[in-house]
Amino acid sequence: MDHPRGNVSTDPPCIDLEGSRVPTFADRLNRIWEQVPREDGKPYTLQEVADALAKAGTEVSAAYLSMLRSGKRPNPSPELKEALAKFFGFDDATVFADSPAGARIRQELSELRAMKESGLLDLMREGKIAAFARTAAGLPEADLDTLQAVVEAMRRGAGLPDTRPPSQPGP
Repeated sequence: MDHPRGNVSTDPPCIDLEGSRVPTFADRLNRIWEQVPREDGKPYTLQEVADALAKAGTEVSAAYLSMLRSGKRPNPSPELKEALAKFFGFDDATVFADSPAGARIRQELSELRAMKESGLLDLMREGKIAAFARTAAGLPEADLDTLQAVVEAMRRGAGLPDTRPPSQPGP
C-alpha cells in the first residue's frame, strides 16, 4: 500500500538553535517524491520505485520505502540515498542532505514545479520567455519596473490572477 500523502516522520521533531523545526529525512524524501512525478503527473508508487531501484542494482522493498517515508526508519544507508537521488533524477544524494546545498536544491525544485504548474516552463521551452528576456536585457531598472507594470496590467485585462508575492505592493 502506498504511503499516504502528507504523512511526516513519527520521530520527535528536531529543533535547531533558532527554534525552527529541522526537516527529517522522511520530510525531504516525501517532498522530492511529490515534486518529481511520473510522466503522467502522478506520484510514483512504492513498488514502482522499489522495482526501479532493484533493476539499477539496489535491492529495497516497498515496505522499507514506506518506513522511510513515514519516518519509522529515519536513516537509510548512503548507498540507498544515492540510489533514490539518481532515481529521481539528481546527480548525487546532496538533495537529501541537511545542508545549505541540499536546501538550495530542494528550493529550486519547488520553484521549477511551480513554473511547470503555471505553464511558464512550457513557454520557456518554446523560447518565448528567453526571447522576451533578451529583449529586456540591459534596460535600466526603472524601465524594467515599467515593463513589469505593463505586463501585470495586461494580465489583469485578460482576467489572469496576480502573480506578485503577498508582501509586494500592487499598482
